[in-house]
Amino acid sequence: MLVGEDYLSGLEVAAKKLRDIESGNARPASDFKLIRSGRIAKGVTDPPADVRAEQLLLWEKKLASFGK
Repeated sequence: MLVGEDYLSGLEVAAKKLRDIESGNARPASDFKLIRSGRIAKGVTDPPADVRAEQLLLWEKKLASFGK
């Protein structure tokens, strides 16, 4: 798979931000964007399961389009 240099740079920046958050050395909150509330519905044991299932379906459709 070929990816652009900008894509790789973006991944490196995101990985550094995640490491900073996990280590407690995160920059001020203004550097980060809240993309969801972080609340998990009662009884849900795997919150991203539906997202993974949807992405898997899209991936399978993409592979099918290549005749694989």
